[in-house]
Amino acid sequence: MSLGVLSLVSFFLLPVQEGRIGFGIPSAHAQSFNDPCDNNNPCDVGLVCTSKCGGNAVCKYPSASQSKNCTYNENYDICIPSAGTGIISKIVANIQFLVSAVAMNMYETIRTSADFQLAVRMLLTLYVAIYAIMFLFGLTQLTLVDFMIRSIKVGIVALILSPSSWIFFYSIVGNFFQGGRDELIQKLLQIALGALGAGAAAPPGAPFAPLDNALANITSAKMHAVIIATFLTGPYGLIFGLLILYGLGSFAASVVQVMWIYLMSVVVMAFLFALAPLFFAFFLFSRTRGLFDGWINQLVSVSLQPVFMFAFFAFFSLLVQASLANLLALPVCKTKAAELFQGTPFGMEAPRFMNCKRVNNVIQLNTCQEYGGPWRFTGADFPDAPVFPLSIVDVLIFLIIVQLAWRFNGIAVNIAKDISGAITDLNMEGAKLVQVFEPFQKGLAQEASKMAAGAKDANKEHMEQIIEGLSGHRPKLG
Repeated sequence: MSLGVLSLVSFFLLPVQEGRIGFGIPSAHAQSFNDPCDNNNPCDVGLVCTSKCGGNAVCKYPSASQSKNCTYNENYDICIPSAGTGIISKIVANIQFLVSAVAMNMYETIRTSADFQLAVRMLLTLYVAIYAIMFLFGLTQLTLVDFMIRSIKVGIVALILSPSSWIFFYSIVGNFFQGGRDELIQKLLQIALGALGAGAAAPPGAPFAPLDNALANITSAKMHAVIIATFLTGPYGLIFGLLILYGLGSFAASVVQVMWIYLMSVVVMAFLFALAPLFFAFFLFSRTRGLFDGWINQLVSVSLQPVFMFAFFAFFSLLVQASLANLLALPVCKTKAAELFQGTPFGMEAPRFMNCKRVNNVIQLNTCQEYGGPWRFTGADFPDAPVFPLSIVDVLIFLIIVQLAWRFNGIAVNIAKDISGAITDLNMEGAKLVQVFEPFQKGLAQEASKMAAGAKDANKEHMEQIIEGLSGHRPKLG
């Protein structure tokens, strides 16, 4: 346990300067923007170059607050990436492109197979022949509605064999399920989050914007500075720091789970699209119609699960960001921690909490004092300073909201499964992919049992007729 704590502390004790976090990795806003003040300072001597979120460089006279490396300075501002440019949005977009290309190749491989084309032509011929025989013997009535339905079935199956069938299929079925899924996510986010403030909902075409925003907050340089300052503050710093790290880890896992479910929806849906020629062939006969219906149910299920997931999680992500704002409100400055190396010529700077006066709940930066002791704030202006700067209530609220977000992920998946009537669970987390095709296996088993039961009844009836015929022609004795 102690080794793990030391490892975490050593990671967060790495240089945290100018919006950069451990191992020199840029923070969320440093990844998306280029700071014009980094190269060739454009300001005159005595002025300070500042820029916010990669905007234009502005030259200002330095003030007391700008002369310190503190979290209330502009270089610690949390810059939210623009819609569609966040790390999650880019990962999902790249995977969607690759999966769509693979699905098209699989679809074309099946369609152009000589054996498959021969089998489909035989099925179409058999379907038309059976319908003609049934009409010839008076087993079915020739109505306009029945004729149109059967003609549409034959036309759809025959269309699968055409060279441009993938374009036609994907433009209708693919856009209906994939485009409809993203459109539903967008509309639900607008309804659920629009009342929380302007810009709360995801912009059009960027369903992952709430997740990108949440990830930008928890990976920001300001968040890392607060965590380091928490660990370096006694007597409860270690406990509070571990609680915050646990909450951040759980929330990051929830974000990854939401992304995983969406990606599983993309992959499974693409695989079902690739197998579309096979299941459209099952559309002809009533005996195999159940397999086609199962294929449709799976498409509906894998479309609805991400929709419900985003509707739940995007709301909780905003609650998490609001609770994080309470934790990030207390200023942190990089100060000398001389008490760590007393009696040595070595000095060390580390992020430490600051205590500032508030007026109408607004921090007065000119009243901030540096942390002067291991247990409390010192100074005549703060005789009633708290023993620990962070509030345990704020930390517990953050943990509760994170756990609710994690638990509701599974509830959203179950709701979508119940509505669609399917059993495919996209929240598999490494489970067997064969679970996706379990409905098809059950459908095959049911159809086989029905056919076996029908054959058994027919044989029984045939044997009864033979026995009855033999008994009617039995010779009389005497």
